[in-house]
Amino acid sequence: MSASRSGPIRARFTGLVALAHGRHVSWATLAVQLQYVGQELTRSPGVGLASLRACTTGSCATRVVETAYERPTDDLVPIGEPHAKGRIRIGRPMR
Repeated sequence: MSASRSGPIRARFTGLVALAHGRHVSWATLAVQLQYVGQELTRSPGVGLASLRACTTGSCATRVVETAYERPTDDLVPIGEPHAKGRIRIGRPMR
């Protein structure tokens, strides 16, 4: 994680590290990262779970994750460019 990140990004990372510590694993462990995402989606209001559940395509899910879950800020790459198109393209073969 970059030292320049702050606010919601730092809070999210701190939460992930705390969960990993409680499980006695590295924060980089995929299983603990997925568990943390699941916890955020089910316990945090406004992260887009209802919108995500309503999606019927990978394109829809990608856009919901980028706009509601990742909550982009001005110090990050603006939403939609360049990530959305690439993520949608990569996800299509995974159906």
